[in-house]
Amino acid sequence: MTKALLVATYSDLSKLDAMRKAGQVYVDKGADLADRLAGFVLRSADVDGWHGKAQNAAGARADELAKHARAIGAQFQDVGKAQITGADAMVEPLRIAKEQIHRAEGRDLFPMVVNEDLTVVDPNLDAYRQQLVKLGYTDVAERVQKRIEARADTEAKLQQAAKDCEEAIDTCARAMTDGLDIASAEAPVLAGLNKAQAEQDAQDVRDGKTLTPEQQQRIDAATQLSQEQWTALSEGRDAELSPAQMQYIRALNRALDGKSTGEIKALADKLGVGPQLGNALELAGNEHVVSTLPKLGPDGKPAAYERTKGGIEQLPSKAREAVTQAGARWEQVGGNSHQPQMRLDVEHGRDLNDLNALLQQSDEQVRQNSALDGALADRAKEIQHLAANPPKDQFGQSVMVTGQEQSDQVVQNLLRTVAPDHEVVHDQLRGADGQALLSDLTHYRWSDGGSAAGAFLDQGANADVAGHQGVLAGQSERTVADYFAAHPELNQWGGHTFGETNPALAQSAAHGLAPYFGDLTGSQLATHASTFGGGFDADDAYEKGLSPHAKQLLATLSTDDTAATTLKDAANQEEKSLLDKMAQAHNNGDPQGAKEYLQTAERTRALSDRGLYDAMEARYGNTDEAAKHEYAVKSTAWDTLKSVVGTGAKAVPGIGTALGVGLDVANPAMKAWFLGDAPAAHMPPAPPHENPVVFKTMVAQALLTTNPDLGQGNKVVAPDGHILSEDDWQDKHGGRSNANRAEYKAELGRLLEDLATGYSSLTDDVHGTYNDTANNNGQEEKHP
Repeated sequence: MTKALLVATYSDLSKLDAMRKAGQVYVDKGADLADRLAGFVLRSADVDGWHGKAQNAAGARADELAKHARAIGAQFQDVGKAQITGADAMVEPLRIAKEQIHRAEGRDLFPMVVNEDLTVVDPNLDAYRQQLVKLGYTDVAERVQKRIEARADTEAKLQQAAKDCEEAIDTCARAMTDGLDIASAEAPVLAGLNKAQAEQDAQDVRDGKTLTPEQQQRIDAATQLSQEQWTALSEGRDAELSPAQMQYIRALNRALDGKSTGEIKALADKLGVGPQLGNALELAGNEHVVSTLPKLGPDGKPAAYERTKGGIEQLPSKAREAVTQAGARWEQVGGNSHQPQMRLDVEHGRDLNDLNALLQQSDEQVRQNSALDGALADRAKEIQHLAANPPKDQFGQSVMVTGQEQSDQVVQNLLRTVAPDHEVVHDQLRGADGQALLSDLTHYRWSDGGSAAGAFLDQGANADVAGHQGVLAGQSERTVADYFAAHPELNQWGGHTFGETNPALAQSAAHGLAPYFGDLTGSQLATHASTFGGGFDADDAYEKGLSPHAKQLLATLSTDDTAATTLKDAANQEEKSLLDKMAQAHNNGDPQGAKEYLQTAERTRALSDRGLYDAMEARYGNTDEAAKHEYAVKSTAWDTLKSVVGTGAKAVPGIGTALGVGLDVANPAMKAWFLGDAPAAHMPPAPPHENPVVFKTMVAQALLTTNPDLGQGNKVVAPDGHILSEDDWQDKHGGRSNANRAEYKAELGRLLEDLATGYSSLTDDVHGTYNDTANNNGQEEKHP
């Protein structure tokens, strides 16, 4: 032992506390292990069920195993006691070592030196002698001899303390080695007892016996994933389970062999272990849940170790049948050969419903990249394909269908179960049958309004998550976006718009796509190019205002008011960020950057407005109802924007500051810019169109709020500080005329230039961007 190690140890005695705690764990766990395993062995023998010699043999064997279990526990206790003894034995030697080092090196005058090997030297001995002579001491020789003896005594005590510490450390090391040796030697016994205990717990679950608190703790621990295991699954890697955890999960699944999924669910409900059994089924059925299990030889010791993984084959037999054999077929239940009445019968439908009810109680973190979820998604896809494509009668018309609720319920339950498994959903949407699946989900009138199908398609929650989950989300949502952009017939399918047919599906699709709004509309602030991908519409299409994909997607999903509001909220947020970026560029002396940000802001709002207009016309026709709903959606989104931005001043000068203090009803121009004109009574909606002076008025009014003195003397500023609208100005100055209109624009331009140099010309530079984008892709306006 070296000086440095001694100093480090006595300077931080918490190391000894850690050694004591480790030893105490052995003591506590050893006692618990001895009592628990011995009691388990004796209970498992069920001696009362035997008779005669068999009873005696069983009892003797149980006693023998129980004795062995207690012996293992006692050995672990001895290990712990030895470790505690070793730690305690270091306390006194460390105290002595600290005292002696201080004795040698802590002298104010003529200190000694303790070397790293714990030898002590006295380089100041001659200086000490000379000092004694100088001071006139008569017993110099005697004093020097005492110092020489003190050095030797210090060295001897230090080296003895080091030896005692080494012996104590050896005691701890031997204890730890003994503990490892015991664990290794008894591994087959401990593994066998753990396996037997798992099987006993599983049997009690099967028999519906009330679980003890200890059993409840074991089933909880075995069916939950650690953070490391969950992370592995979420990143598309294998989750490594300990042998004991894998054995426990398999024991639970094997014990439920032969029981229907309804019976399994009933047991889960009775015992209150629905989440645990749901987790056990999901983990057993996941090929990415792996472990290494011992393969015992004839002597009961591990002869080899084999890698194993989950999969469908590990599920209870009846659950496995439901997952792999479920299907559907059309059956005639009425009518005649010319006009048959058909019903879609789902085989194992009840079994699937019961299984889904159990799996939906499981933790979403275990539902990742699961073969079980993949099989359930396949069953949903197969059944729904039949449901969405009913047989034709002899005239080529779809037959009359009855009993749709049964197949709907099965498919909806399947979709809800699979929805959190982002890997499985991704593979289903982007697989060979992905487009057919999307068609079957969207060209169908769902009894729940598309709620379950929407949960399946809404994968945008991880849009901003780094790594694998973000990639899955982006690619899944891009597939959904491309599909809606390519299928305008959804707004006429079945004689109704998409939002009328399946409102919940439209809402979920909009919710999933909202984080990608900038990517959909070609914003330079879009942040998901590596996951969602670029080029939703061609670059030149954005610049020319021809963005058919974005407009079509928005027009389809916005036929439900809630979905429309979600998308309008996203548009407003993107627009607000672009305006702040515009202000930063302008104030940093980058007029070209400011112009590009403002153009994108105008284009973003125009795409949003056009999609909303087309959607409302498709749903309500060319009526005032369309105009009312369009304005209501914009108003709700406006209120949300106000609550998000607030009214506090922002750090960015110019329009950034204006958005802070001016974004409220006190700035009617700003409200008009975001909402457009309020609809007139009994008037159909007008195609989106922007008056260029509105933006100038909005900026000027916002800046004037914080600089009211700059508006004094300007003709367009009213006495109360608000800026007159173009119509108010003309009414005040002799009526509507081109001359009055031109004078208003000139006066407004001068005001804006006084308030913020450069903004007036900036707005002139982007004149026409909104109207070019908001047009009907260059075609004549058509009304339904």
